[in-house]
Amino acid sequence: MQQTMESRLNDIAGRHREVEHLMSQPETASNPNAIRRLGREYSQLQHIVDLWNQMIRTQSDLEGAENIITEEEDPEVRQWANEEIQEIQQKLEVLTENIKLELLPKDETEHADAVIEIRAGAGGDEAGLFASEVFRMYQRYAENRKWKLKVLSQNDTGVGGLKEVTFELEGERAYQRLHLESGVHRVQRVPATESQG
Repeated sequence: MQQTMESRLNDIAGRHREVEHLMSQPETASNPNAIRRLGREYSQLQHIVDLWNQMIRTQSDLEGAENIITEEEDPEVRQWANEEIQEIQQKLEVLTENIKLELLPKDETEHADAVIEIRAGAGGDEAGLFASEVFRMYQRYAENRKWKLKVLSQNDTGVGGLKEVTFELEGERAYQRLHLESGVHRVQRVPATESQG
């Protein structure tokens, strides 16, 4: 493993311990924004630390297999150790690549929150009902992803629909998942506002 990568991983492990300590402090527990920020950072660091610990264990396994080859005289055991070394080296290559990917600079918007605006178009009450259904879809999606939904503004119609609603979704990769959501959605159906006779 390259020296710079190892020193970077040491820095990350140190920051991981520091964040863990900060999260256990009483003054942090009383600050929801700090808890959320530190929780996000901790989960990012935890993944890298887990990969690094796995790499350290795998390197130790490799050293053990190499010791068997130098110390063992039985050809069958040496052959088994050679096969083991090849498997371990492949595993190390995969781990190294995964760690390198984790160490690449992250997109700054990756953890940003998303603000979404839904407006009823032409179509009267029926358009408002459809806008309300689209909003409920986003509410359920946010619940499934464990995101926090905060309504910033809302203008209702008289029949249970929405003229417009603006809301913020806060959570893990909310912006990253939703930044391409845009456009006009058209619905064709038997209107819920039409009386059946």
